[in-house]
Parts: sequence; C-alpha cells; structure tokens
Amino acid sequence: MTSSPAPIPGRFAGVEFVSLTRLADLGFSQAFVDLARGGWPGAGNYMGPKSAIGL
Repeated sequence: MTSSPAPIPGRFAGVEFVSLTRLADLGFSQAFVDLARGGWPGAGNYMGPKSAIGL
C-alpha cells in the first residue's frame, strides 16, 4: 500500500468538479462565484489582474 505525498503549500492537492453553489464554501470569493454563475461574461478578453476576478 502506498501513501500520498504530503501537500505542498501553494500547490493543488487535488481537483474535483463541484456545484457552483459550493464555490463560496470552498473559499472562492463572491466575485468569482458571480462570474462562474454568469457563464464567464467577457471570457476571451483581458480582465486585468487576477484580483479583478476574485482570485
């Protein structure tokens, strides 16, 4: 039996699909949740720094 390596801070520990209703519970900002729920308005256009989209 092998064990998983310890997570490295600042790196992804895993990826999973979740409902948009759970994003805020997982630590995503309301600005990011609103963009996701809105179908990513402005996708393909420069949106400024990542802080502008709630990251």
